[in-house]
Amino acid sequence: LSFPRRCLILLCLAAIQSGHATVQTCMDKHQVVGLLRQMEKFLKGQEIRFTEGLRIMKSKLASLQNSASKLPQADQSAAPTTCPSLEAPAHGTKFGSKYFVGHEVHFTCSQGYQLVGSPTRVCRDNGTWTGVGAACKDVSECASNPCQN
Repeated sequence: LSFPRRCLILLCLAAIQSGHATVQTCMDKHQVVGLLRQMEKFLKGQEIRFTEGLRIMKSKLASLQNSASKLPQADQSAAPTTCPSLEAPAHGTKFGSKYFVGHEVHFTCSQGYQLVGSPTRVCRDNGTWTGVGAACKDVSECASNPCQN
């Protein structure tokens, strides 16, 4: 429905409810003008309430912005601590690809090789790894010269 048609329907319903008209009769010009004035007053009241609410919201928003501007700046240089990347040993496999504090990296060796060093390393708060580097030594080499762990 168009806006004028909606207004006319609203006027007719208002007239029926107020007793100014019945379903069978139409309002005269004086009654229509009176209802229009009542609607105008009603809408003006709604507009005033809306404007006041909007003013209050703008005031609260300005207060929040003011408070937020006083908060200390976050330290942009405080990136999460990471440890240097670790490579899989020759003839071995590395499990784990995250190098953040607390993350673990595990190492294993292929069949026929023995792990020398730390099988698990954990990234520490200071950006270094626990343990020592892992290497895979040929088992036949370890038989003649025992591998040191």
